[in-house]
Amino acid sequence: MIIAMLETVEPAAAPSPDKAAVAERLRMMELDQIALWVERLPDAKWERMLIDAWPALAKKCGLKRN
Repeated sequence: MIIAMLETVEPAAAPSPDKAAVAERLRMMELDQIALWVERLPDAKWERMLIDAWPALAKKCGLKRN
């Protein structure tokens, strides 16, 4: 019974990196202008805007499209 219950539980998704971590990662890649842009975006929209503008770059920063 317990094993059956454990099999139905989905693994937890990895936490999304925060804005400061993404900006730091961009700076490490020498993308300072994009890092500044990310820092100035609204907190509620920055992930979606980065993913929409640069999907491959967002993926390198640990963000995933939903």
